[in-house]
Amino acid sequence: MRRRNQFQLPFLYLPLPEPRTLWYSSCGHPCGDNQYRPHARSDANSNSKRKRVSGKRRAGFKGSGGNEAFMNFMGNELFPFMEKNYRSNGFKVFVGHSFGGLTAINNLLTAPMFNAYIANDPSLWWDNELLIRKSENTQQDFKGIRLFLAQANNGRVRNVKDDEHEIAIGKFKALLEKGQLKELNWKYAFYEEDDHGTVPLPGNNDGLRFIFAPYRWNVRNALKDPGTIRQHFDQLSADMGYEFRPTQLFFKKLIEIATERSTPPIVEQIKTVQQHYYPQ
Repeated sequence: MRRRNQFQLPFLYLPLPEPRTLWYSSCGHPCGDNQYRPHARSDANSNSKRKRVSGKRRAGFKGSGGNEAFMNFMGNELFPFMEKNYRSNGFKVFVGHSFGGLTAINNLLTAPMFNAYIANDPSLWWDNELLIRKSENTQQDFKGIRLFLAQANNGRVRNVKDDEHEIAIGKFKALLEKGQLKELNWKYAFYEEDDHGTVPLPGNNDGLRFIFAPYRWNVRNALKDPGTIRQHFDQLSADMGYEFRPTQLFFKKLIEIATERSTPPIVEQIKTVQQHYYPQ
């Protein structure tokens, strides 16, 4: 676990500049002080989208292939840049939709570079279900990695029960249920009212809730026993494998509330905990 003196943030990496990614700009964590915001985006037009997120070139798909080079860029150039210039705590989440979801699963199975993945309706049919076969043969241990798999109800829109897209996701889900991806912490959700284009909105929201579930707690407990603040964030850091600490804004709001609703000794205890994280 890395330890740093100043407040750090987990980062979300989104490979595609789609309008729905703007949703993350207003996405706050359960305590409401906007800790979980995206800090890295990779612009790509339609053609370069396929080039960056598809594993290899495929006939009939102009610009496909190039995913390995894209991930090398992220690991060798983007990650070091973000670590050097922004307040990263090292915890990284990859969020992908469609071909971006394919990229998420491909990186997970090949050489995981992220601590968690959100794969929204991934195009696992690609290259004759290459990643399904890869999943069937993997011997990797995925302990400590989280995956949220979201599936849209495309059959209703397309007026078909199953097609290659749905069949491939179903096969991958079955492998997850069998425990083929050893020690992987995963969750699956099917969205009855969403199609391929809209599923990222609920998928992203539920994916973040799943990944950061250990973060959620009853903050009111701190107004009775400020010692629970350290207990919670120590346990959170242990669960996530990286240091997570309350923000200065968290303490500012909590002290304001305690001043109005609690006792002076409680306020002083909160300030003492604040000093532990942010010594003056």
